[in-house]
Amino acid sequence: MAVIAEGETLAWEPPRTLPSHREQAYCKRIELRAQVRLFRPAKFVPFASLIYFSHAENFLMNNAVNSIRDVYEFSTHELQVPTVVLYPGDRWQVGAFRDSSEAIWRYESILDEP
Repeated sequence: MAVIAEGETLAWEPPRTLPSHREQAYCKRIELRAQVRLFRPAKFVPFASLIYFSHAENFLMNNAVNSIRDVYEFSTHELQVPTVVLYPGDRWQVGAFRDSSEAIWRYESILDEP
């Protein structure tokens, strides 16, 4: 079984009364941990919309986003579940080994563009 879960970014703006954006990003990791413990997947495929906060009023939220590399490292090392990162257009046969480094690099290269 493979689990596919959203957890890469904060895709919403929390109300002002909630904890900081970093704490909300951390809560996503806690949710991911619970899902992995419940389902015990053989593979994990993280996904989310590729979001970049570019307006001056919310630009600082980029500092609190769970990057795809962060999610990959967390799920692979801390949760010890084999993780497969796919970039749009990538193909993967469920259960097969996949090196996620190129997909991670492609996501990061987009965010590094001026």
